[in-house]
Amino acid sequence: MSLLIVVAGDYLTRNINVSALDGQIVILSLLGGRYTAPVDVAKLLAKRIRVTASTLRNRSDDYKAKLVTDFTNDFMPLLTLGKIKPVVDSIYSWAEVELAHERMLANKNIGKLILTLD
Repeated sequence: MSLLIVVAGDYLTRNINVSALDGQIVILSLLGGRYTAPVDVAKLLAKRIRVTASTLRNRSDDYKAKLVTDFTNDFMPLLTLGKIKPVVDSIYSWAEVELAHERMLANKNIGKLILTLD
């Protein structure tokens, strides 16, 4: 199982703790900051966890377009059939953006927070 994370920072340790045996942690962004508390490498070894990092920021537009096409081809049928579903915590109107942000900052959400445009 892979964990895709955009938080990084001190969440790396949390993700190591919840990772499955032979898991993979993929870091895509640094919303939690670029530094973390010391990492327990023994846990990485014991669970045989792979940690990978990547970014799209310095990739070409052609590369990004191919990713979108590949994702659409690979996953859109599964999403359409309901075989895979995003985890949605709650939905807010755009006017309630502060409430959504407070919920996220308090770590009360499990899944995505969605903002709608009225």
